[in-house]
Amino acid sequence: MKLTFTRTSALLALALGLTACGGKATFDLGGPVTGLAYPGLVLTNASNGDTVAVAVPTPAASVTSFKLPKTIEYGTAYKVSITAQPIHQTCVLARGAGTAGRLATISIQVDCAVQEFTIGGTVTGLRDVADTTPTGLKITNGADIMAIEINGVYALPTPVAFGKTYGVSIVSQPTGKTCTIANPSGTVNTVATPNPVTTVPVITDPVNNINISCV
Repeated sequence: MKLTFTRTSALLALALGLTACGGKATFDLGGPVTGLAYPGLVLTNASNGDTVAVAVPTPAASVTSFKLPKTIEYGTAYKVSITAQPIHQTCVLARGAGTAGRLATISIQVDCAVQEFTIGGTVTGLRDVADTTPTGLKITNGADIMAIEINGVYALPTPVAFGKTYGVSIVSQPTGKTCTIANPSGTVNTVATPNPVTTVPVITDPVNNINISCV
């Protein structure tokens, strides 16, 4: 009987203590991040304005994690979103919204991928109007092969990721002509070009200076 009274008193004291503190469990908002290779990723909980900048792991693109600074109480709604993307990457978020306590822990998934860009340029000296007879001109970048039938702007079918190298070459010359390629190789990088309207440079990533001249 004495033991029962002691245990009941202890449980009552614990309940009173929890009530005094609000009596609610708290939860961290966070989860795994995959593929992050460049800085700039920022996550925000719109429900309370809490925000965190996610550091690039070592080595870059290895699996890491994030955690927002503030915990939330049981029963509190949250809505976490990406408010700033890392440079040269696009990240997507899963399980970012819910109510604390529905599951034992909150795990928000963030997956990042390096952006990809087209590579190409302008063709001159081939022919101005395409017809049913192929010119015979074919170019390649690795396993990517493209037939070109007319003058103008072209882009190879498969984009190249930022920071990766490319090397375009001629697989076959057009019938009766010889073509050469300017700027055939390089690395996909951000290029700042002057803006004719404002003093702010235009930032472009697609490679569009692999020009082909035929004579």
